[in-house]
Amino acid sequence: MEELLADAEDITSESDWSHHSSPQKPIRSSPEPTIGQQCSSRISRAPGARSRDSGCPVRECPFVGRKLKFHVQSEHLPRIVWDNPQPPIKEEKLGEWTEGRYQLLLFLSKALVGSERVEDLVRWAEEVLSPLVPVQSQILDQSQQQMRSLSRWMRWVDPGQFKLRPINSPSVLIHWRYQVLMAENLEPAQRLEFLHFGHAFMSNLDNVQSSVFPYALLHSSNARTLAGGSGKEPPREVPRHS
Repeated sequence: MEELLADAEDITSESDWSHHSSPQKPIRSSPEPTIGQQCSSRISRAPGARSRDSGCPVRECPFVGRKLKFHVQSEHLPRIVWDNPQPPIKEEKLGEWTEGRYQLLLFLSKALVGSERVEDLVRWAEEVLSPLVPVQSQILDQSQQQMRSLSRWMRWVDPGQFKLRPINSPSVLIHWRYQVLMAENLEPAQRLEFLHFGHAFMSNLDNVQSSVFPYALLHSSNARTLAGGSGKEPPREVPRHS
């Protein structure tokens, strides 16, 4: 378990993360978060609920329980961004998988702030979404390692310890807490595209270590649909890194 979040540098410029710079591009004004402050501490309490139970931040989702991350990843996020993707990705495909995660951040940046720079998405998320992340939230070892891999892939500066508040690297945005908050701010059509993002890559048995993924089959109606095929072609594939 990592230490509780504390004392991180403020984000002031792209140089906080990147070894290289790119031209500044204007972005549209930050949209009002659809979840806003009304969902900033959405801890639903059902009759008989335990004090540590948490409510799902997704509007109209009735989930209340302790395994919030498990629920959010399996029901509301695309498999490419799960921190424990099932089936596991083959080692020789990890680079392509990491590139797919970057492409997902790029998609979210275009959708949410109208920018092709992930750095602009980070600044928006820091201003709008980070206050909605519980102060005590931690980034576990497995997620730390995956964020470090993404930072190496993109040549972003490794902060040493990735932190949720304040956001100290673009790689932090692959964390499930930010992914679900960003998804809540998407338009319905964009959210559908988000949910299917990376479907072709994750469903290709040449990319994974086994042909069966019990995690999805047992615990996620959404992942089960993706696993078995819905009869419709998903709208987006994961581009290869060039």
